[in-house]
Amino acid sequence: MVDDDRQRQRLIRQAFRLEWLSVGWLAVEAVVAVISGVAAHSISLTVFGLDSMIELASAGVLIWRLSSELRFRREVSEKGQSCGGLLFALAAYVVAAAAWSLSQGEGQVFSWP
Repeated sequence: MVDDDRQRQRLIRQAFRLEWLSVGWLAVEAVVAVISGVAAHSISLTVFGLDSMIELASAGVLIWRLSSELRFRREVSEKGQSCGGLLFALAAYVVAAAAWSLSQGEGQVFSWP
């Protein structure tokens, strides 16, 4: 039982490091995509950046959960409803922005970003 606990703690620490690596990548991805999307007036690129921000929020929840498991040495339950709600809000934004562009007769144009 003690070996199982040590193995679990080691795996949680490894997951913790990997999640921080993901946070770094997602932060860069979000900033570049949102800035590029706004500059290029691209809904798709902006939404990609906003999706990265939602993934950052999910990563934050996972980091909190992993740190709690390391601190208290027991599994912590989590609710994924807040991140799911953010994804639905993002989908609503995409539909509204696309409908607006369609009603204005605007189409996508090429941009380097």
